[in-house]
Amino acid sequence: MEVDNMTTDTITETTMSQEIGIGTVLSVRDLQTHFFTDEGVVKAVDGVDFDLNSGKTLGIVGESGCGKSITAKSILQIVERPGRIIGGEIHYRPRSSRN
Repeated sequence: MEVDNMTTDTITETTMSQEIGIGTVLSVRDLQTHFFTDEGVVKAVDGVDFDLNSGKTLGIVGESGCGKSITAKSILQIVERPGRIIGGEIHYRPRSSRN
């Protein structure tokens, strides 16, 4: 994945793919979201991995400022400038493709 060419097709709808396991709704691999400021680069999310399985709940916990909200915004593709998703994979299996 090229850093400067990250677009909204970062989220891949996975139907009958082997890329994510059976029963997995959301798979995030090596997610990286950085903020490019005049003072330097802030690595708000740097290498996040997790799977969310159908019928399960995932809680993301951590200290203030550790990247929980930016992780969620990255998955939803709503990171505001100067932030950019610079790497990783997000695979989503819609309800119609499960079972």
